[in-house]
Amino acid sequence: MWRTAARRASVVPSARPAADRSDDWFDAWLTDAADVAGARRALAQAEAAGWTVLRDLHRPGSTDATVEHVAVGPGGVVVVETLRWAGEVTAQDGTLRHRGYGRTADVAAVADAAGA
Repeated sequence: MWRTAARRASVVPSARPAADRSDDWFDAWLTDAADVAGARRALAQAEAAGWTVLRDLHRPGSTDATVEHVAVGPGGVVVVETLRWAGEVTAQDGTLRHRGYGRTADVAAVADAAGA
């Protein structure tokens, strides 16, 4: 998903180097954010790389739902939702799986929040 933004940035030559450099924080988040502290570290890296990070945003159309983090920068827009799932989490054939079960509904909820 984040690489899609970098690929789209390739049509604007001046944006491409900044998008590539600024994606490092997201790669770190994928490997280090097993907990909330890891997500905080990764988002701090994003801010240091020139991204703007918005936190705890009200989700339009909802009385109580929030979007945990939205990062906006040279590589695009990334919605970050930190969930604690005990057990193995994998991506297999384009599906996020937790303990072998597809988590499509969770991914759809985050994607819906991103589009709100």
